[in-house]
Amino acid sequence: MALVTVPGGLWIPQRWGSGVAAFAFTNQLIDASGEKVGYIFRVPKTGTLDKFEFRAGTVTVNAASQIRCSFQDPSVTTGDPDEVQDQFRDIAGSAMVASGWNVPGLITSDGTDTGVKRSVTQGDLLAAVIEYQTFTAGDTIQVSAADIGSQTEHLIDDCYVDLKSGAGPSWAKSTGAAPNLGLKYNDGSYAFIGGADAMSELNTNTYNNGSTPDERALRFSLPVPFRLGGCWVRLDLDAVADIVLYDSDGTTALATVSLDPDIRQSAAGRNRLVRFASDISLLKDTVYRLSVKPTSVTNISMYDKVVNGAAIMDAYEGGQNFHWSQRTDAGAWTQTTTKRPGIGLFVTALDDGAAAGLLVHPGMTGGMRG
Repeated sequence: MALVTVPGGLWIPQRWGSGVAAFAFTNQLIDASGEKVGYIFRVPKTGTLDKFEFRAGTVTVNAASQIRCSFQDPSVTTGDPDEVQDQFRDIAGSAMVASGWNVPGLITSDGTDTGVKRSVTQGDLLAAVIEYQTFTAGDTIQVSAADIGSQTEHLIDDCYVDLKSGAGPSWAKSTGAAPNLGLKYNDGSYAFIGGADAMSELNTNTYNNGSTPDERALRFSLPVPFRLGGCWVRLDLDAVADIVLYDSDGTTALATVSLDPDIRQSAAGRNRLVRFASDISLLKDTVYRLSVKPTSVTNISMYDKVVNGAAIMDAYEGGQNFHWSQRTDAGAWTQTTTKRPGIGLFVTALDDGAAAGLLVHPGMTGGMRG
């Protein structure tokens, strides 16, 4: 087997595409009967769906109100949900989670655990819709979406947020937000939806070389041998810091790059491409870490996303093998499998998958022939 160069390299995972420095949520307000939020997207894999899960911001809902989650077909003429609730489930107003992740029961043909679930085919269009089934005056729900600001080049054109509101009300598609949901299959798995996010929480981590922890890292592995040429990292780099690639022992530095805060476009959180002095060959199924390590008492900031359960990490590139790791004063590393930092790989070569060939015994004369 041999490593074969990938022209232009690969980002794993893709860079966080946001015009918002720290990345953020944007909220779709529904506060009247008939208002609703739709997430339209391509089905990521063939199977049977249990439900979709979502995040809400501010929630002020009467206990007697009911919120309905449903799977619908997008209209082929408007791109909006067709408003036919093929499968649904209600959430009691008292059970809605504010500023957090909401998990309805099974979404089925009759709204119960014994109803028929939705079967889907990879590539199909699907709408996940949140609305009031029973509305009480004064009810307010902010349904969260991922705010990508002005960075519309990171939007996927057939993965979008659709809001029905206002007088009428009427549908309007967002041009600066991405769906924020987890799509759960009946085998317990979650799958990557291009253009969507699945985060339940966002954090800004401000720290320096005297903080606890003073190193925050991406812990990762890939299922094939590969070559790493560097990484991307999302930072507000107000001071010097090192990017360190650690070997599988968590101690040996395979590459170290010092970042200069004077060399940057903006004094705010931005993506930065870090190139190593040379590309480094790494092994399959082996754990490595990419660490952000401040080298002064002045604070820097880096960012992370949190998901509601480790399985939901499979809705992101790299899956559960890419998650948060931290330590203090070069001590032991600890992991959080439901958190991911704003760090990704720049892969420059992959194993070609070709067999190395069999060894053949040459007879009684000794040696081996390849």
